[in-house]
Amino acid sequence: MGQLDLFAKPEAKPAVDDEVLRTVASRIPAHVRLGTSSWTFAGWKGLIYRREYESTQHFNREALSEYAEHPLFRTVGVDRAFYQPVPEEELVAYAAQVPAEFRFVQKVWARVASPLVDLMMCGERKSLPNSDFLNPEIFLQTQVEPSLRALGPKLGPFVLEISPSRGHLARETFEPKLLHFLAALPRDLQIAVELREATLLTQRYFAVLAETGAVHCLNVWTNMPSLRRQLQHPRTTDGSFALARLLLPQGRQYQAMKERFAPFDRIVEPAHEVRAHVLELIERTRARGTETYIIVNNKLEGSSPLTVRALAERMGS
Repeated sequence: MGQLDLFAKPEAKPAVDDEVLRTVASRIPAHVRLGTSSWTFAGWKGLIYRREYESTQHFNREALSEYAEHPLFRTVGVDRAFYQPVPEEELVAYAAQVPAEFRFVQKVWARVASPLVDLMMCGERKSLPNSDFLNPEIFLQTQVEPSLRALGPKLGPFVLEISPSRGHLARETFEPKLLHFLAALPRDLQIAVELREATLLTQRYFAVLAETGAVHCLNVWTNMPSLRRQLQHPRTTDGSFALARLLLPQGRQYQAMKERFAPFDRIVEPAHEVRAHVLELIERTRARGTETYIIVNNKLEGSSPLTVRALAERMGS
């Protein structure tokens, strides 16, 4: 079945109990924002999407409004920004589709976030040091300023995903460079730094975050310590907000899980430990009333909307 066929009129609409959803949503603590990594997945028809869309293009352009109406979602990840900054006019269109209390979590452009750049040289792909790595001027001009104009108060945190350096990035180099980058940003801009290499998770790293007002992005990722291990650091939730991204189980590969879980319409492998760790995070931030973002990827369990629902069902109990 082709992509467009998924948006043809079905023989029968999937049953969705709105009253049950509202009851589940009422269990979510006020300081918690649940959402998914992106929103344009055809396999979510029936889970989130019930309207008819003329084409995939219309769906990609218009579905955000239906996503934002869902009782469980008060935020969403804009992962596409990692590959190229979202044009300002598109951010304006995003903002127009969501209510005032909704927040966007954008990834920082790879040109700034990645320590390496891949180039084709003599027919071979080679990784070289990225001269624009952690360049605050590029980030401010290409993402921060357009986002502030287009999204205004709907702008949530930026996620600075430090891509794997394959041994090219020493923490002695990384930490002062990160300090320079963060110190050059507006103090009220929410920044969550996401590491993909456990060796960078040091006391000095957390000191840099504390000095600049940034926070550590708790993440579930193949090569990172568990969420519980990250939570054991005393400074993990000391910031003005908290953010966790539930992406990929430990030891798993992204492409393999994508192929296994597509079209992302059901839970395939429940990650019960991860769910328990998320609830620990929420309890820790509840006492301080710290705004807490939980962003879920399809590659964690198979369907991020269903993971979000499973988390919400365990809250408030």
